[in-house]
Amino acid sequence: MIIWLFSSGPKGEGDAADLLQGWQFPEKQQPIADRIQFRDIALFHGDLDMEKLNFIERSMIKNVKAPAGDFRDWEIITSWPEGNAAVLLEELPAVEAV
Repeated sequence: MIIWLFSSGPKGEGDAADLLQGWQFPEKQQPIADRIQFRDIALFHGDLDMEKLNFIERSMIKNVKAPAGDFRDWEIITSWPEGNAAVLLEELPAVEAV
């Protein structure tokens, strides 16, 4: 079985990994990741819509000065699974026509 993982969340302009200071995976979930032996993990920018948050959540976001807005790059998001599919097709054994 071949597994790819993705994470979404960093807000703001710039490289997603830089915004999260290199973080990619929750430490407590690392044993699970090690067991499933995923091939790769992608990190995508996220979306923070203040209108969808309750009062406490909005207060917390304002306190940490997190940037609000939609920072997702749909071209990158859609090309990632397409690239993974291409890798799978390359790795499939050739099937003879019947």
